[in-house]
Amino acid sequence: MPLVKRDPLLTAARWIVNFIMAVMAFAASLLLIAIPILLFNQGKVVAEIVAEHPEAAGSSLIGPIIVLMLVVIALFCLAITWLVNLRRIIGSVAQGDPFIPVNADRLARMGWITLTMQLAAFPATAVAGWIQTQIDNLQLDFEFSLTGLLLALLLFILARVFRHGTALRDDLEGTV
Repeated sequence: MPLVKRDPLLTAARWIVNFIMAVMAFAASLLLIAIPILLFNQGKVVAEIVAEHPEAAGSSLIGPIIVLMLVVIALFCLAITWLVNLRRIIGSVAQGDPFIPVNADRLARMGWITLTMQLAAFPATAVAGWIQTQIDNLQLDFEFSLTGLLLALLLFILARVFRHGTALRDDLEGTV
């Protein structure tokens, strides 16, 4: 298929997706670096937490904090994978042929990733809730989102639409 003329919307979408991916990768890297630093400096970190929040359980906070950091890193990785799929779909639109079987697979994959991210909110909420009970005035927000569930359903439906459209186009090309 011929290359589509330069489309400002596609160009902007590519730039935005790449920027968000870079920010998420940077944030995940910082968290990954912070985990061993936190482990090697547990005493100091616990002392600072207890100094600021005497009600805190001290050293029992380190494990849940690390678990929460690992969950957030996993969520960043899932989000980056989701965005890679979106970037590839944007690229196929720019090439002029978005109705290909691989895009249906990408949309379905994005739906599963979205659903996985929503399900990951449950353990993250439990860990964050426990940490919040230990430290007053701490706000951690992880929750299941109805919008995220609807997005997953939309992506699964779009994947079926793309599969059906691709099959119809293939049938049409076979009859010509």
